[in-house]
Amino acid sequence: MPQWLAEYCLLALVGLGMSVGCGQSSDGSVAHLSGEVTLDGQPLPGNSLASVTFQPRGGGGARPITAEIAGGRYDCPAVPKGDVVAQMSITVPTGRTYRSERTGQNVEELENVVLAPDQARGIPIQVGDEANVDFKLKRAK
Repeated sequence: MPQWLAEYCLLALVGLGMSVGCGQSSDGSVAHLSGEVTLDGQPLPGNSLASVTFQPRGGGGARPITAEIAGGRYDCPAVPKGDVVAQMSITVPTGRTYRSERTGQNVEELENVVLAPDQARGIPIQVGDEANVDFKLKRAK
């Protein structure tokens, strides 16, 4: 898949998640979560593309909710309460550029971060009332 297409798909998914997710609910079935996300002990680069999706476990009719990670932080006021898996999508700059075949301009190269095996399929959390939940992510070796 061309790099520009991968970048476009990631941006579209983040935008879609932000438009349908993280809304408010008045029935008490959701909690407001926010927190910091680090990678290998360091803040995410400012120009990274990142999101977290909170996927309820066990059904119950709750839908997954996606929030953008910006400046190494996320904020989502409507995460379903109960057993949830937090799945991360992170793309970071490599420091290299390439010439886009589509636009002819130089574009910063991005790479998808592959997380350590214990985090790659998601991070289980228990969501109660409003809380600060930080994620300390590790790259796969």
